[in-house]
Amino acid sequence: MSSRAKRREGGHARVLVTGAEGFLGRRLVPRLAQLWDVVAVGHGSPGLELGCGHGVRGLPPVDAVVHLAAAVGWGPRGGDALRMRRVNARGTGRLMRWAAGAGVRRVVYASSYVYGPPRYLPVDEAHPLAPANPYAASKLRGEEWVRRSARAGGLDAVILRLFNVYGPGQGGDLLVPTILRQLPSGVVVLRDPRPRRDLLHVEDAVEAFLAALLGPPGVHTINIGSGRSHSVAEVVDRVEAAAGVRLARVFTGPDDDPVRETRADVRRALEVLGWRPRVDLAEGIGRCVAAIARQAVTA
Repeated sequence: MSSRAKRREGGHARVLVTGAEGFLGRRLVPRLAQLWDVVAVGHGSPGLELGCGHGVRGLPPVDAVVHLAAAVGWGPRGGDALRMRRVNARGTGRLMRWAAGAGVRRVVYASSYVYGPPRYLPVDEAHPLAPANPYAASKLRGEEWVRRSARAGGLDAVILRLFNVYGPGQGGDLLVPTILRQLPSGVVVLRDPRPRRDLLHVEDAVEAFLAALLGPPGVHTINIGSGRSHSVAEVVDRVEAAAGVRLARVFTGPDDDPVRETRADVRRALEVLGWRPRVDLAEGIGRCVAAIARQAVTA
């Protein structure tokens, strides 16, 4: 498809994706490439180093930006708070200033759960903001840069507040990959069976970013979640059912995370973007377990 045809179909001939090597980026880039020319940049890519003052020089001209790149850290004290402020907050500000001066028409920004312990459920976009950890606080600051720069520079912008994304190939110490790593041993060791999370399959997240690139003009802030919550124990149940096994469960003590439950109100996503989640937890966990089985066969 030519760039001219791509521009007619989706409004963007060329899309820059930061954080393209990450868990979400690796799935998003091929999906966007079905519609547009994609410039995929990751950590250390020429022209992009969000943690330093000259970090966005030399980026190519594009029509839209999907900003996934971030320094991460989980839990109430997780990660390097100073680096997260430098990359996620100030780095996003630098990227937005570049976008406003480079003729970019639309920015889609990957934010996080910035609400803290919920005062009501489901959590809508008007819920008070009280980030529960340095990562969420830095992402909220990034949101502020996106709104300010978009309005000053006349850009369209969509801020997607992602809930708990999971899927095949995810690493780190998040809930689903932690359970899946322990599957071969027959014993799963976790902290607390009771916290409840809104778990969103990565393919649904990918479709949300596509919808945001195709969405209406203006500046929008939108929750992206499944709209349901599941306890840690229920997620273990789903893994057992998908794998056809019984796991011994060891819970070592209460989790120190002050957020005991998350559940997104996703009505705005449907109203503004025409997006809704499609993959329920049983299907999503089944896909994860199937991917592990395929890897074992080919190893």
